[in-house]
Amino acid sequence: MDAVKPDFQFTVKSFKGITHLHRFQKNQSLDAFGIIRDMCSAPNARYILFQTPASFKPTPGNMENMRRFFSSIDMSQITAVWEPRGTWYDDPRLIERACTETGLVHCVDPFRNEPLVFGKPGSAYLRLHGFGEPTMYRYNFSDQELRQLCEKIASLPQGVKDTYVIFNNEACYRNGRTFQGMIG
Repeated sequence: MDAVKPDFQFTVKSFKGITHLHRFQKNQSLDAFGIIRDMCSAPNARYILFQTPASFKPTPGNMENMRRFFSSIDMSQITAVWEPRGTWYDDPRLIERACTETGLVHCVDPFRNEPLVFGKPGSAYLRLHGFGEPTMYRYNFSDQELRQLCEKIASLPQGVKDTYVIFNNEACYRNGRTFQGMIG
């Protein structure tokens, strides 16, 4: 930890057993979450990302599982971030409802969707994947795209206090450094 700047903030991505395998079903998911929460304490991670697969559809059962799960965990020291996939975007009001009812921050790739819910901390959480199925992770963002990202961030609502930008591609370090140079 000595090589990390004191103001650096870690984020932990949740184990996919919670989101993909058990789909937030209370007992199995809570056991796995305990391990994730413990992992967050060492690097003082304040955000946990829950990415659900496209097969996790906006059904009443899935919504109820999310409500039960998030109402059962202690989120006093962490902020839970949710990155939905698939048909949730057919009706964005469902995303807003799920985030509001469970206290989640909505995570998006800003080149695909607009962030809808910023949570109590007023955080925008942007996760960039790139383009070009199935090799989107090999994507390298151009300077023009990174300038567009700066514009998107500048146009976020006034209540947004912090913006987290995560590059989820092979060129993440290079893209991140270029982006960092653009924002100062």
